[in-house]
Amino acid sequence: MPSEINIRDLDAALRPSFKPGFMPLDQVAYRVVFDKQSELFLTLSPDNFEISQQPTHGITLTIWVKDLQLLKALLLGRSSGMDAFMAGHYRSDGHIVLSQLLLYVFLPSDRALAYEVSD
Repeated sequence: MPSEINIRDLDAALRPSFKPGFMPLDQVAYRVVFDKQSELFLTLSPDNFEISQQPTHGITLTIWVKDLQLLKALLLGRSSGMDAFMAGHYRSDGHIVLSQLLLYVFLPSDRALAYEVSD
């Protein structure tokens, strides 16, 4: 698994650009699996997020990413989700809306677009 230091570093990198109120559900729990069979868990609620090495809630969806550095680049808008997907470095288990929202919830404010998601 990624070390706690990496998880703390990822949390510190994401926290300044987290957008409260962006997620349309009360809670979304992502399981993020890396190519080297390590994983982390990212739980988002409308007003906060938590990164952990163990699941704290039921998993909503699983995302596979090449490595922790790519995950950070995707979440901060430094790498294209489409490019990563086409290269085989990023995919999800099927909930396309929630997997796409994850790529916007941490974008720096000057890069994010406002979307309204409804069922």
